[in-house]
Amino acid sequence: MAAGGTFYAQYLLYLDPDSVFPLSLSILVCLLTVVGGTGTLWGPLVGSALMLPLSEFTRIKWGGTGSAVDLLIYGALLTTMAVFQPAGLVGMFRRWGRR
Repeated sequence: MAAGGTFYAQYLLYLDPDSVFPLSLSILVCLLTVVGGTGTLWGPLVGSALMLPLSEFTRIKWGGTGSAVDLLIYGALLTTMAVFQPAGLVGMFRRWGRR
């Protein structure tokens, strides 16, 4: 990993925090964990397996229209998960397994 970063730095010749680790990437990592389920091993994996393809699909389908429909769908899903399922998808699966 360090060797890749070294070559990347030599390629760009200038590094700053916004070009290497933007705020949007930090938010995305946190949101994937929240959707999947915090405090579990499988939570971030399940969250990323669901949210990354959904994000890319909506961006491809509606991203070029200029109306931000892709971001509205993504945000609505995240809000719904936060309100109705705070334990994330893994917590929902665990609750269904106990029945």
